Amino acid sequence: MQGWAILPGMPPAPRPRPYVSAREALLFGLLFLSLAVVCGHICSLGFYLIDRLVTDADAANRQASSAVRWGVAALLTFVPLFLLLDRRARRMDGDGMPRRRSLVRRWLATITLFAASLVLLADLAMTIYSLLSGELTLRFALKAGLVALTALLIFGYYRDEMDA
Repeated sequence: MQGWAILPGMPPAPRPRPYVSAREALLFGLLFLSLAVVCGHICSLGFYLIDRLVTDADAANRQASSAVRWGVAALLTFVPLFLLLDRRARRMDGDGMPRRRSLVRRWLATITLFAASLVLLADLAMTIYSLLSGELTLRFALKAGLVALTALLIFGYYRDEMDA
């Protein structure tokens, strides 16, 4: 009986079952990877900007210019890819049910939320440690805030995923 949905006034109907599709594995795997790359490089560029605005260490800023070029290049590559894949995943969705039954999407969403949770907890622990040791600077607080905001945005992106 677990495999059948029984609704009042309707005949019993089979419940939709979760499925695995190679096409969805590719789509959601690339979506997962592009989200990770985008978040990583946003944090990297944000760190550079925070260093540039809060401190006046000119030598460190000159060395970081290569990292900035790499971060911008990665974002220019992966942000459009992420947006395109996200749009495609939402179009596949239709009424919302097929996507939510996808085991691949659920697993990747769970892994992403787990990683974001670890990042958020480590960020909080490092902030508390810096506060307790008296080394909490404005620059560190801004960087910790950027990391926390990025992790919270990931939670917001996948907020409905665990309800299905």
